[in-house]
Amino acid sequence: MATSRRSVLAGGAAALVTAPAVLRAQPAPVRIGLLHSVTGSLAAEGSQARAGALLAIEEINAAGGVASLGGARIEPLLADAQSRAELAATEVDKLVEAGAVAIVGPASSGIAMSTTQSAARHGVPHVVDAGASDLIVQRGLTNTFRFAPGAARIAQATAEMLGALNEGAGRPVRRVTYLHDDTVPRAALVRALAEEMPRRGFEAGEVVGMASGAADVAEVVQRVRAAGADLVVFSCAGAEAVAVLAALHRDRGAAKALVSLLGPLTTSPRLQRDHPDAALHLIEAGNWFDPRRPRSARLAAAAAERRIPVTAELVLNHSCLLLLADAIARAASIERTRLVEALAASTFDDHVMPYGPTRFQNGQNQGAVPALVQLQPEGVAVIGPAGVATGAAVFPSPRG
Repeated sequence: MATSRRSVLAGGAAALVTAPAVLRAQPAPVRIGLLHSVTGSLAAEGSQARAGALLAIEEINAAGGVASLGGARIEPLLADAQSRAELAATEVDKLVEAGAVAIVGPASSGIAMSTTQSAARHGVPHVVDAGASDLIVQRGLTNTFRFAPGAARIAQATAEMLGALNEGAGRPVRRVTYLHDDTVPRAALVRALAEEMPRRGFEAGEVVGMASGAADVAEVVQRVRAAGADLVVFSCAGAEAVAVLAALHRDRGAAKALVSLLGPLTTSPRLQRDHPDAALHLIEAGNWFDPRRPRSARLAAAAAERRIPVTAELVLNHSCLLLLADAIARAASIERTRLVEALAASTFDDHVMPYGPTRFQNGQNQGAVPALVQLQPEGVAVIGPAGVATGAAVFPSPRG
């Protein structure tokens, strides 16, 4: 069929009319700042945290984006806190300048104290993944929302779970020795646990502090052994935690079991690779996922496909991104005040953690609880809380 010049011109004019309309129909992306330490001493943990958030963003976008914003895609803005609190606040400023409507991170109490303060100056909602210091949510910053449990809740729940574990095993443990590095959050967490444990049938024990960065932990381990405790609870971070565990495993004295408090160690691929004997049967109290949830299996499969290990940082940040996306969808807006209000009213439950529905009170998720996990020959087993457990604990742990 012949095509007239008039029809060609008409078609061209129609294209000129419709093309801008199509362009206008594409919603602007929702920019979210991911602020973690991917260099420095916390690089391993920070890289895993970032990976978990990116997996969630990929999942959200693949499902059609934010429906209430016309299918807007989430665009991550990546920032590196470099494991240094003094640099993290500046990174928040850069993220806000780049258009971030909210910030997720930074998996460290000291850094979170800095980033939340900076975010508050901008009025930008800040979802804190972890960071146990309760000071994070005790400063009246209405834009700060911590998803994981804080020190007080971790200490209380850990004492309850260890007490139940000990009772069920016939009370083989009476005396406990506690070891912590000299960071303020971990020292406070360990001392809070030491106060809770006597209420669960344990004797009061010595609390031993250790200088962070100590190359040789032999002297500290000798002090722990001299205490003659049945149970050793220790809280250190990164490579230092691995060194402490390896030393305690070699020379733990009379201790019938070792417990890492908020390592994370039991779920650390590095520990399992470099010190498999020390890692086996180690008990950890901290952040872990609920393997019974359908979303947990999907996340594990997605991580395995990309050869990313499943760690506490990964599952927490995956959940934090889903929580934030839910708030954005309910707010149907990226305006900061409305996002803060939506987060404050959250009842989000479609995550992988062993929590109830999210309910924030003064910025703290009241549904958050720690888990008790143990590395067993078959893999990581959740041994507490009771409603989440996937296996029985090996307690006391075998000598090896």
